[in-house]
Amino acid sequence: MNWSALTLGDLAAAGGGLVLVWLLARRVWVLVRRVAGWLRRLVHLADDLLGEPERDGVPARPGLMQRLANTEDGLAHVTERVEAVDHELRRNSGESLRDAVDRVEASQRLIVAAIPRRWARIAAAVTPIPEPPQSRKDEP
Repeated sequence: MNWSALTLGDLAAAGGGLVLVWLLARRVWVLVRRVAGWLRRLVHLADDLLGEPERDGVPARPGLMQRLANTEDGLAHVTERVEAVDHELRRNSGESLRDAVDRVEASQRLIVAAIPRRWARIAAAVTPIPEPPQSRKDEP
């Protein structure tokens, strides 16, 4: 190649070509990074849906369907407990907590209604206590 035959236009064209290649490579790099981010998120989604097997030092992670089944099992247990509590909060055969509270309230009403009568009897039966004599300070 004859380097002395190169003109200023040839150098400008070569420089423009290099700049164009650099700009194109930069655009491609940005696009590759974006696609890599989307692919990474897609892989994470697939891992969440399908689960991951156990690896060295990392426990297995169940997939979405296994986690959903575990949640349904847990909800069945909670439903049983809520039904037991609901049974205690409703009136039934006299054995529930609600029935016991109703019995306590009824006896409480009877006691409160009887207080004025009993207080009147107590007040009538008790004689007032006389005031003690006041002593003088100058007496030994």
